[in-house]
Amino acid sequence: MADSGSQDDIVNEILLGIHVKRGTYDPTHTILPWMYAIARYKIIDYFRKHRRSVLNSVPIEDELDNLIVLESSDIGSGQDLLHLMSALPEKQRQVIQLVKLEGLSIKEAALRTGYSSSDIKITVHRAIRNLQKKVGEVASGNG
Repeated sequence: MADSGSQDDIVNEILLGIHVKRGTYDPTHTILPWMYAIARYKIIDYFRKHRRSVLNSVPIEDELDNLIVLESSDIGSGQDLLHLMSALPEKQRQVIQLVKLEGLSIKEAALRTGYSSSDIKITVHRAIRNLQKKVGEVASGNG
């Protein structure tokens, strides 16, 4: 999934899936877990179809675990990403912004920040764990 064409394909599949399944959404529940469930299944379907081309290029276990945690949380619509990210240390916030939100590669983020590529990878991993912890706190009413 290294090329942007594959990423665009997955995003389009997810958006189409949300559109097709919109009738299954229950407005009495929060929307994010419902959307994450659809996204998770679309990503799994994509990897099943393209197993050979992405097998060695993407460690999907971490990303699927992230989706599972977010899918199982009960974040209200008022909880947005910026609020959750505000709890992160500045370095983690910056790296998540560059890699996950702006879509820069690890190498591009390293060049922009001056950190090493391995430092970027570690920081992304730590930031995701911190976000998962914060989501869990919010979902349990402790955040």
